[in-house]
Amino acid sequence: MIRAKRIRLPAAAALALLAALVAGAPRAEETPPAAAVAPRIAPEAQGRDPEPAVRIDRADLSLRASAWSRSRLLDGDMGVNSASAWFLGKAALGEGGKAVIDAWARSDSRFDSRAGASDVREAYVAGSRGDWDFSAGRQLIAWGRADSVNPTDVLPARNFTLLTPLDEDQKTGVGSVRATWNRDALRLSALWLPEFRSSTLPLPAVPGVSFVARDPSAAARQWALRAEKSGERVDWAVSYFDGYERQPDLRPEAFSAAGARVGLAHTRIQMLGADAATTVGRYGLRAEVALTRTEDRHGTDPFTRNPFLYAVVGGDRTFLTDLNVNAQLLYRRVVAWEDPAAVPAPLRELALRQALLSNQRDAEQAGATVRVARKWWNDTLEAELSGVAWFARGDFLVRPRLRYAATDRLRFTLGGDVYRGPADSFFGSLRNLSTAFVEVQFNL
Repeated sequence: MIRAKRIRLPAAAALALLAALVAGAPRAEETPPAAAVAPRIAPEAQGRDPEPAVRIDRADLSLRASAWSRSRLLDGDMGVNSASAWFLGKAALGEGGKAVIDAWARSDSRFDSRAGASDVREAYVAGSRGDWDFSAGRQLIAWGRADSVNPTDVLPARNFTLLTPLDEDQKTGVGSVRATWNRDALRLSALWLPEFRSSTLPLPAVPGVSFVARDPSAAARQWALRAEKSGERVDWAVSYFDGYERQPDLRPEAFSAAGARVGLAHTRIQMLGADAATTVGRYGLRAEVALTRTEDRHGTDPFTRNPFLYAVVGGDRTFLTDLNVNAQLLYRRVVAWEDPAAVPAPLRELALRQALLSNQRDAEQAGATVRVARKWWNDTLEAELSGVAWFARGDFLVRPRLRYAATDRLRFTLGGDVYRGPADSFFGSLRNLSTAFVEVQFNL
């Protein structure tokens, strides 16, 4: 199976990139020649070492080892092991500047010598001038205030096959340039995203079918705007993105007696979204909605996702000081929907797979999420049970998690993912991704 392309760098390259960023960072000011301006030293600064132009603020290395009952590749592999190293480095550059790098290297195996992989999730520099903030490089910019399900969060790419307990670890940034104007609690941001990165999806191995990545040819034509306000009674944001959908569509390219070739293509989208959060007494309330337009505006192409509306509303409350309950309602409506089962053979099976992949099997569907979490022993032990369900076909996902921090450096995580539902439903089609795992993490 050929998966969507990702930029991979060895772990050593990630460390070298941080060194390059630090070495090449601009200084806050160049000192004038001694002949031009006589040096002046403030009385309070006499006898004090000068502030370094570059200062390492953070350099964290996390080593992780885990065992999984099943891989996240839909390849049928059982008993998969994973060993990985995660690095996060931050350096201060002069006055108000910084450089950040976030990278991992890993090896996933089934007791064999399967090749390793690596990725640089973030590598960027940032600074401020007056009311303006600037940043450039590969950045992981997350949007949305709903819990876990964020319709407006379209900028990052995701590796859904990654063996990690945390969904946030599956996200990776994309190359972007961001300028933000700040005025009191209001922030206005403009982004240019010249790099395209595709999400990596679990695709089943089908005899005679090959999947080929087709990244957009005009990746530099991507941009976004966002206005947000926080710190008052209601925190809110309005977002707009014009670029390419990170998750690919399945498009037939060639058929022969030897088999078929399916392209992993990316439709251009325009997403207009909004999110808001507030508190009422002991309740935290959140809402998020996104309207996404795609290239198939009239629903005539069964191999390109249709325009759709996606909304989330819900809230949470903490009971007994350490028991948190969160519940949300979901709603999706597909514009110009046509039943993929009506596509003539031999393309019907591929059209159904495309509809399930994009969660557009039905024209309209409602659902819900629930998350219950509690902590004990000074927050060193945490149990969480979360779930997502769609009512139209009765499919759902249940995720139990148990985390224990034995020390400040050593952490254990036990959990699993249970997918259930009819075969022609979103979660039901992922039934073979159900797995249980245990992970040990040591922070150096």
